[in-house]
Amino acid sequence: SSTVAREKGFHQSTWSTFALTGGPHLSDVYFKDSKTARTPGERVRFIDIPLPTLAKGGIFDRAEDSDLRPHELAKQLEDGVAQNYGHLFPAWLKVLLNTDQSDALHAYSEHFLSKVLTPASTAYDRRFAKKFALVYAVGKLAVKAGLLPWPNDWPMRAISRCYYRAYATLHAPDEMTEKTIRTLTRLADDGAAFNVISIGKSKRVTLTPDMIGVRARYKDQDVLGLRDKALRRLCGSKSAAERVVAKLKLHGAIIGGHGHAGTTQLPITLYVDGSRYLKPRFWLIAPDRLKAILPRQ
Repeated sequence: SSTVAREKGFHQSTWSTFALTGGPHLSDVYFKDSKTARTPGERVRFIDIPLPTLAKGGIFDRAEDSDLRPHELAKQLEDGVAQNYGHLFPAWLKVLLNTDQSDALHAYSEHFLSKVLTPASTAYDRRFAKKFALVYAVGKLAVKAGLLPWPNDWPMRAISRCYYRAYATLHAPDEMTEKTIRTLTRLADDGAAFNVISIGKSKRVTLTPDMIGVRARYKDQDVLGLRDKALRRLCGSKSAAERVVAKLKLHGAIIGGHGHAGTTQLPITLYVDGSRYLKPRFWLIAPDRLKAILPRQ
């Protein structure tokens, strides 16, 4: 308090915080009887992470990957909390106090943002994602310090999954679909968003962090190529990406497509984030048909 700081000669520190909350209902449910809706500023300070339904595993949204059933996973979690309660936080404080971790927190946070944001992301999107970037950075530091016995990629897998679920709550499904299609329409004319290649000649293709796909001639037609992962990242979730693809197909904007997948293999070697992909699959989109889907604003 200011009184203690003044009487004891202590420095009075202040800080700000935010909240991440998970549950079967979004916060909007509790505001439904209110005459005012939550503002964007409130949504970025008090963030909802919607849980899957019980039929889909609830908090154990990847229960199908485990040999244990949901109730066994719940028992395992309860036992883990009971056995480790009160031990982690003091150890975490030592990590923070023994060494200045500011640079590491910043570097990990920027790495997370580089993975989830796209060239189309707005300042608000970045502000929203920064909350999850901090949680990711904490997870990475805890793994590095040996406080969490996790594989190195778990913080990214866990936090990005939570981020995408939370981001999807910012827009109604139809609104999110329109937003993504408008973004794609704008990026179609952005020379920096797509790597221009020549199919049959460009054997080695690299996508930089600022690129979301390739641009090429395919069967005498100009196309934009997006990998499924890039499309999901642009949309914010798998379900949102599926709605965008359905909209594109409805208007005949998807070109090619091999089999049930609907994507097309291109005879190139693709390099993304240090990984190599032989004959990668792309959603091929006709730019002219893409631009005709929505009326101009």
